[in-house]
Amino acid sequence: MKKYLSLSILILISSYLLAQNAISFDSLQLQYSALTDDAVYFNSDKLVKSDYYGNIIWAKSGGPINSPFKIKDNRIYIFNQHKLCKLDSTGNITWSVDLIQPLCTMSPDSNSIADLVIKDNRIYILVNQYFGSSIIFYPSLITLDTNGTVINSWCGEYYQNYIFLKGTESAAGGAWLSGVHGGTGFSFKVDSDGVVSQNTMMNAFQKDQITNILKTLQKNDLSHCYFVNSFDPGNEANPYIYIESDDGSQRSYKCYTTPLMWPGITLISATLDQNDNLYFLASSDSPKNILFKTNANGQISVAKCWTNSTLSNFQLDFSSGTNMIVRNDSLYILCKIAGKTSILALDTTLNSICYLPDSIVQIDDSATISISYLSTWPVSQVSYIAQNTIVQNYLAQQNNGIRICQPTSIQETLNNTQIEIYPNPASNEFQINMKKEISEFKMYNSIGQDMKVYCVRSSQLLKINTSTLNNGVYFVIVRFSDRELKKSVVIINK
Repeated sequence: MKKYLSLSILILISSYLLAQNAISFDSLQLQYSALTDDAVYFNSDKLVKSDYYGNIIWAKSGGPINSPFKIKDNRIYIFNQHKLCKLDSTGNITWSVDLIQPLCTMSPDSNSIADLVIKDNRIYILVNQYFGSSIIFYPSLITLDTNGTVINSWCGEYYQNYIFLKGTESAAGGAWLSGVHGGTGFSFKVDSDGVVSQNTMMNAFQKDQITNILKTLQKNDLSHCYFVNSFDPGNEANPYIYIESDDGSQRSYKCYTTPLMWPGITLISATLDQNDNLYFLASSDSPKNILFKTNANGQISVAKCWTNSTLSNFQLDFSSGTNMIVRNDSLYILCKIAGKTSILALDTTLNSICYLPDSIVQIDDSATISISYLSTWPVSQVSYIAQNTIVQNYLAQQNNGIRICQPTSIQETLNNTQIEIYPNPASNEFQINMKKEISEFKMYNSIGQDMKVYCVRSSQLLKINTSTLNNGVYFVIVRFSDRELKKSVVIINK
């Protein structure tokens, strides 16, 4: 059971969902972020570290802000076009390097960092090098140790217009690198010293249809998976996951189609839990945002959505900077609520006490994609020198977050067998069965406002019409002559 305390008030848990908080921050932009088991990091106009209760641990400015970053072993690695900075656990810069020197000599233009992988004491830097003003580019790799010293470098001169997108750790050491070429995805492995072996097989998947590799994650079973956005020849968006064993010899996938939605869905963010269950947040024209969960093999277990009207009522926005993590049996999503950077918490069945997805979605996970193989990668190791740079940062101001989802005015009566609510969740109507005659009935929303609903009453039965209510969680209070009972009910009107 998960508990939150605020002002010494205990939010109790209903039988249908966990009572979760949502937290919003004033004057904190949502751009680049990272979530770990113990903290939330933001990097926009300032670099901020917060806990999951909204308490600011520290905030820094003047350093490499407005840039993507990775967290590894409580250290922060921030990168932009061709610079990389390492920060300690308190947000202070320990070293910074400039990787502006072109890796591939056939191109005079500087490098553009696509992603980082940090594994053991190595940093693998995925680089795309553009050639002048023409649409020509080459993938390259720079390997550093965690002190910023160059260990190895590689130029993909034989792979014109192959674009690096994402990398992930290899369980055996080294890293897996992935990207696209003409809509075809590719992946290959480098060893712990950044060496691309001549016999390294490059796997290719989903020919001519990939638009983006959104994210890569290492699974607990030592395989890794790619979260891919793609489209079919009819221009319908069909995302999928591509699962690859750590040695690259075994591959599987699950492709997701939405028969009742056109033009399909596009992944926004994804994460996994300790059991390798996968969680996806996606967007569509209507309904707007879809949240679904699969098992470790990608088979759908539950799929829900916030419709456009519900997103408007809740003032929920997942359009930019969204990120996710599962920790302590809760799913945390970074988003905007009422225009403010927020942390939204749900339970692992995708319920939230204040921002509940209001509809069920049909998602088919049986569609097929094409998987093939490409050639091995020729080796083209090159020498490279990084330039040390001096970067400073300073303390910045950031207020603590404010809890905006606290149904603290009403506490549910636990172990209550005197009343029964059916169905729960309910659509348009539910009934309450009681063991004795009631004297009063009340219904409140999650912030304690009295809801005026139409009900038909008999001595031990109430039928309540909820068709005029917004979707969400409500509390029912039934008073008898000698006691008062409280229970929660979830409303999902069609």
